[in-house]
Amino acid sequence: DDAVIEWKPIPGLAGFEIIVENEDVGAEMTVPLSGGATTLHVPREFLDPDTEYKVEVLAIGENGNKTIAEREFVTGS
Repeated sequence: DDAVIEWKPIPGLAGFEIIVENEDVGAEMTVPLSGGATTLHVPREFLDPDTEYKVEVLAIGENGNKTIAEREFVTGS
């Protein structure tokens, strides 16, 4: 079903940009979110079974500074 990406709240952010990638087929989903967001639901239509995905969470500060965190996950069958 849908994948849910979660992170802890970070005070003082202007926003987030979440990037979900399937590097095997070149599929990418980029979602801008408000600074108060803490979750993103990845639609099932974007996900393939038994596939590795890379997630990048780009935190954007009010001063324009950007920090990125990256993780991987694998979907079930």
